[in-house]
Amino acid sequence: MQSFELEKPIWSDADFDVMGWHDARIYAFAFIPEEYEFRLDVDYIFKWVNPAEGQQYFSFWVSPVTLCFENSSDIKIDVHIGSYYELEILEVRRTLLGKTPNGKFDSWLFEVETNNGVISLNATDYKQHVRKRPIHSESQALTLSQRGGIVLEKT
Repeated sequence: MQSFELEKPIWSDADFDVMGWHDARIYAFAFIPEEYEFRLDVDYIFKWVNPAEGQQYFSFWVSPVTLCFENSSDIKIDVHIGSYYELEILEVRRTLLGKTPNGKFDSWLFEVETNNGVISLNATDYKQHVRKRPIHSESQALTLSQRGGIVLEKT
């Protein structure tokens, strides 16, 4: 099996165009008022691996990450969890709103579309902290023991 070399441990809004969160599972979210952050605990899929010869299904390189939206505000969570207890990202979109009141930063509307609804918020940027090296998995989501439980810390 091939190994996966992690490019960097922290990804940011400068990387938005090369990142994709499709099928990334969300385990938890938190409001960190003293840091003006909204955080998501996510299994991020770094790479989809084509099926090996004789195999039918893709495999994946997956890491647990903490996605931190910085200087966040106007957070709206419209998610309905029925009997399917999984929350997976379909797409993350961002729209430039303009400058912050002090004129120093861009303000963005982020929309996290999931299989069960939408999380939207305003933020100046985000950082995605990789907490563990990518694990090769037949599943798009890791087990709780593989990912170290539910974690909303940056490391």
